[in-house]
This record gives sequence, structure tokens and C-alpha cells, in this order.
Amino acid sequence: MGGLRARMARVARTTIPRRSPDAAIPLTSAQERLWFLSRTADDTYLCWAAHRLTGPLDPKALAAALTEVVNRHEALRTSFTEENGRATQIVHAHVEVVLDYVIGPAHEAVAEFLGRGFDLATGPLIRALLVETGVDEHVFVLCLHHLISDGETVGVIFGEVYALYRGEVLPEVKVQFPDYAVWASGRRDTSAADYWRRELDGAPGFLPLPTDRVRPSRATHRGDRCSVPLPQKVAEGIRRADHTPFMVVMAALAVVLARLADVDDVVVGSPVADRDHPDLEQSVGFYVNTLAFRTRLAGNPTLGDVLAQVRETTMSGLDHRSLPFDVVVDMLGGRRDLSFNPIFQVMLVTGEPGGVHHPAPGLTAESWALSAPPARFDMTVIAEATHLHIDYATDLFDAPTVTRFAHHLIRVLEVLTTTPDIRVWDIPLATIPT
Repeated sequence: MGGLRARMARVARTTIPRRSPDAAIPLTSAQERLWFLSRTADDTYLCWAAHRLTGPLDPKALAAALTEVVNRHEALRTSFTEENGRATQIVHAHVEVVLDYVIGPAHEAVAEFLGRGFDLATGPLIRALLVETGVDEHVFVLCLHHLISDGETVGVIFGEVYALYRGEVLPEVKVQFPDYAVWASGRRDTSAADYWRRELDGAPGFLPLPTDRVRPSRATHRGDRCSVPLPQKVAEGIRRADHTPFMVVMAALAVVLARLADVDDVVVGSPVADRDHPDLEQSVGFYVNTLAFRTRLAGNPTLGDVLAQVRETTMSGLDHRSLPFDVVVDMLGGRRDLSFNPIFQVMLVTGEPGGVHHPAPGLTAESWALSAPPARFDMTVIAEATHLHIDYATDLFDAPTVTRFAHHLIRVLEVLTTTPDIRVWDIPLATIPT
């Protein structure tokens, strides 16, 4: 999945140098956290996506293209080891990725494929599956460990595989992720630390949403997905708004969370891709940081006031996005609890669903829906142009509860985009159905 791109922030002018060949490759702060989770048997952080391929296909040529992509990008040839108590990244000279081939119904084969783990010490940390479901019909699935990938990485891989399948010659990768990791380890941004210390000072560390069950002492990450279409009127209202779709949905989401939890201070997380540097646009790796966006709703502000506040916090947060989220948690003394995430428990992701690709004449590729990933948060709201998807922890919520939540959000989006002068706590109860 994609996150909020920091296109509005300043483009970095600093050159990211190639690392010395004998330099140790540290983990970035984001990787350090996932490494820790993997060592505690909480290894739920995988990235996956699938395309339905329609038309004549040469599986051997597809497999060769995938192998070439893997050997173009050092991140896809990386494994992880620990020396003297510190984890490091090892880049292998060459990796052969097997494209598993199955004939028959896709869903069972894909479920088994996605359920397998990775050996971080040996790699490879990417695998692929091709399921033949009929004449000139296939499902192509990629699964990667999050330590080497993010949502945009998956898109880059699909795009390059199809370009190579067509016979195109790809430009040289300007910056490899291990170069970025070495460079990032030397970055220091005191202004970002000061900003997040001020912005999150006194913020609630836990959002008391009503749940269907008592929260377990340790999250199991069992999850499911609720998907509802956006009414055309609401979708058009979001598109016509003077603010970005992210800001509009974030404002509405903060209002719904405040109303349901009966609080006036809400923090929601969102992934942000640290790819502003032009040399990183087509690079593969784990470039995502997480930002915590705080919305204050004391004093019963209007929805328009909330939207203006969200715009300001979004822009300011993006300007200070370089500080890793784990550093923010440690700096603020955030509570580390196995039952819920620190600082925020609800995540927002916005983006467009994947379009149609044309790997070759007569061959098309379009997104094929996979099962919900493990529930890393209480809820993850994924807002696309025509649908809302909510991934949720089944430890906490039943499907009808989450469906109601989705309709709460849709209704507030409608009010926000039509009558923004209504105040948060004055929205008639009928607009937030029970």
C-alpha cells in the first residue's frame, strides 16, 4: 500500500553519495523497529500485491524479467545479520528468484503463498507466484518483507518487470537503498525533534474507541477488511475541495473518532514516503516513515476550522518528516505496550487504486484484490477515489461495527464537503447513524 507523498515539501538538494564498498550497512531507524519485532516473533510486516494478467503470456520471460529487476536493486538482494548485538545488512552479488507456478483456483494457492515466512538471515526476502486460472488468464503475486520494501517499491517492481518483459532497456539505478541507509545514519535534524516535541506534547497516547470485546493483553494481529463504495456525490466533493484528499479525509476521520471516543484531542498516523530526492523516485527499498498528525477539537470548532487546522498540521508535519517515528516515541517517553501501538492506534492511507498496465501487445495487467494484511493497528482506513477500505483488528471489532464506522465517515465527509460551517458536536445525530 502507498502512503502520503511529501510532494509539497522541499525537494532535497543534497547529493546521496555511493557508499564505500567495504562500509558496513546499518539499518535505518524504521528497519530497526521491524528487526526488533521479527526477533520477538511478531513478524507481521510484509508487503504484497497482485495483478490479474489477461492475454497471451510467456511465464519464462516474466520470470527472467523479475530476476533482472531483483539484480538491479540491492535492497532485493539483501539479508540481515547480527554482529556484536547490532543488526547489519548484507548485499548479495546475485539472487535467483523462483517464480512459483500453479494451475487452478487462485485464492487457495495465494493464501498459502502469502502465509509463508521469510528467513531474514539467508534471504531472498522477495518471492513471486503465478497462478494459471484459465486460458490466457493468470494471477501474478509479489510478496516482500517490509524490511526491504514499501508500497511504492511494489509499484516500481511491477512497472520494471513489465518494461523488461516488453524488451525495454531500463536506466541505471542512481541510488541504491543501502547507500541511502548509510547516508541517513549520518543525518541529524534538531529542528524536526523540536517540532515533534512541541506538537505532541500532552497528546493522549491512547484513543478509547468503544470496542466489541475487551482488548487482549497482547495483540494477535488477526484482522479483516470492510470495503464500502463512496457515493458519487461524496467522491466528487472530495475531488472538488480546495484541500488535498488526504486533508479532507483526515479532518473527517478525526471528527468521527472524536465523536465515537468522546474526546477532543485525536492523533492519527499516516505513512510518508521519504522519496523527495530525485534520485530516489525509482529506487527500491523501505523508504517509509510514519507521522503522527494531531487534531485538537476543543471548543466545538466548525468542520471548516478543523479542515484548516488539518492543512496546517499536515504541511508542518511534512516539513519535519525526517525524524524517524521510533525516535519520536522514545523522545516523548511513549508507552510501549504489547496490546496497542504507542501515540496512535488508527492509521490513514490515501491513494488511487492501481491502473491498467500493458506488459505487451494483447496482454493487460490490473489490480487483483488480496486478503487483508495482518492488523497492525486497531484500524487502518484506506481512502481511494471510489471506495473506503477499513482493515481492522478482529480481536476488538465485529464486522457490523466497522461497517457502521465506515458509514459514519462517509456521512461526515458529505457534511464537510457541503456545509463546512456546521460545528463538530452540533452535527445532528442522524448524520452519524448508530
